[in-house]
Amino acid sequence: MKIAYLLCLPFGGGLLTVVILAFCKLSGLTLVSDSLKTSNSPSLGSSFAHETALSFHFERSDSPLSTRMLQNSFFPGFTNSVLLVQGNRSKHPNVIIKECRMHSLDNISGTSKQMINNSSERLQCLKRSPFRFQALKRNKLFAWTIQSNVQSLRTDGPSGLPQRCDWVIGTRMGHWRQIPVETAYGDVSLSPQTIFVQVEMLQNFHDHILPCLEQSERFVLITGDDDKTVPRQLDKRYTYRSIRASEKGFFARQPDGGVNYNFRYSTWLSWLNDSRIMHIFVEHLDEKQNSSKVSPIPVGLNPGQLSRAFLHSSVDDILKQFSGSPITSRPLKMRFTNRIRAGPQWKERKETKKECETKWKEYCVSTHAPSGDDFLKEISKYSFLICAHGGGIDPNPNAWSALLTGTIPIIARFPGDTVYDGLPVVLVDVLPSDTLTRRNLQLWRDQLAHMFEGRQRREVVEKLMTDFWWNRVILSSENRSNETSSLCP
Repeated sequence: MKIAYLLCLPFGGGLLTVVILAFCKLSGLTLVSDSLKTSNSPSLGSSFAHETALSFHFERSDSPLSTRMLQNSFFPGFTNSVLLVQGNRSKHPNVIIKECRMHSLDNISGTSKQMINNSSERLQCLKRSPFRFQALKRNKLFAWTIQSNVQSLRTDGPSGLPQRCDWVIGTRMGHWRQIPVETAYGDVSLSPQTIFVQVEMLQNFHDHILPCLEQSERFVLITGDDDKTVPRQLDKRYTYRSIRASEKGFFARQPDGGVNYNFRYSTWLSWLNDSRIMHIFVEHLDEKQNSSKVSPIPVGLNPGQLSRAFLHSSVDDILKQFSGSPITSRPLKMRFTNRIRAGPQWKERKETKKECETKWKEYCVSTHAPSGDDFLKEISKYSFLICAHGGGIDPNPNAWSALLTGTIPIIARFPGDTVYDGLPVVLVDVLPSDTLTRRNLQLWRDQLAHMFEGRQRREVVEKLMTDFWWNRVILSSENRSNETSSLCP
C-alpha cells in the first residue's frame, strides 16, 4: 500500500528548496519533480517563484486509517506549513519511504487546497469558542492497558482510552476544578478522526465546536468520563439547566460539584443524522439505539482506585495473577461490596444489600471490603460479585474488576449491556432479584465455568483491555480508509 505525505509550503524561496532537497538527498530518497517551472530535475540551487510542495511516498504492510491533516511534522520550524497525510498517522517501524516528489501547488487538486483553507478557518472558529485548547501530550504513564475512560489522575492531559483520541473535550479533572473546566486537548489545525467528549460538555461541543468542522469531515465521537447517562440522563443526582456555555456563570461550580448539565435530546437526534459523525460510542447508554450508528462503551476501571502497576498489566500478567483459584473450587457464594450513599440514586444498592444480609445471608457476604489491589484479591475468593449500579447505569468498575479476577459479575440489564456480550456475566432484570437462589448460582457457574479456562479465559481478558475497545473505534471508521486522495499519482 502506498501512502503519501505532502508538505505544502505557502511561499517559495531558494533556501527552503535547498533544505527540502537536501533532506531528500541525505535520506537516500529518489527525488521526482512534478511540472515545476524550473526543470524536471531541480538542483539544490533551484529557486521557485511560486508555491511548492514536497511529498514522500511510503509503503507499509499494516492497515490504513484515513486521510487526515497534520502540521509541521517534518519541518517544525516552518509554522505556516501544512502536512496532508493519507494513511495511519502513527509512526511505525514497518513504514518504508520510497521517494520524495516535488510539486507545484498549481498542480495540487482543489480538494487538497480546500483542506488547507479549512484548517485555517477551523482554527479561527475554535478561537471564538469558550474552550481553550492545549497540545495533547500522550504520556505512557497514563496509557493504561486495561480499559478505562475515567480521567481521574492526570492534570496535564487526558489518560486511558481518551488519550488515544485526536481531540479531548473536558476531563474529570476539570469537573473537579483541579484544572480549568474549559480545557480541551488536541491540535486544532488537524482534521480529527476521533473526538472524546466528557459528558458535561456534550451540548457545548455541539454549540461551539461542531460548527467549526466542515461538512466534508468525518470523525468518530466517544462520550464518557462521567456518571451522567446519555442521551436521556437518568442519574437522579443531576438536573437539566438550559444555560449555554457562552452565558455568564456556565462554568461556575454547581452544588453537585459539576458544571451545568444542558445536553438536549434534540441535539442527540441531530447527531444521528449528521454525516460528519460516523459513529458514536456512549458510556452509560440509557436508550436502545441503531447499532449501525451508536454503540455502548464500558466505563472500565477507575485508575484512582488501583495501583498503576496493575493498570499497566498485560493479558499474561492478569492470567498469571489470578490463576491460583479456579472458579469451580471457590465457595458458591456472592460477594456484595458496593458503596452506599444518601439519595435515591443509590436505592438499588441499599435494597440489594438488605437482601444479602437477610434473604440470601447463607450464600452472600456483605462485610466491608478492602480498597486498592487488595479489593481484587478479596473478590477473587468468591464465585460471584453482585454489581449494583451506583452513579450512572453501567455497574463499573466493579463488573470489570470481577471479570479480571475470574469472578462472575451479576448485573441488572440496561440499554447498553451489550458491552458484556461474549463475557461470562449473569444478567437479571432488576436488582435485587428473586432469581438469585443457591440453585441458580450453581446452574450459572456450571454454564459459565468453561469461559474461565484455557483459550476462552484469555479471550475474556483480551476483551477487557484498551486495545480491544480502541480497535472497535477504529473499525467503526474503516469506511474512511477506502477514501482516496488526489495527492498521489
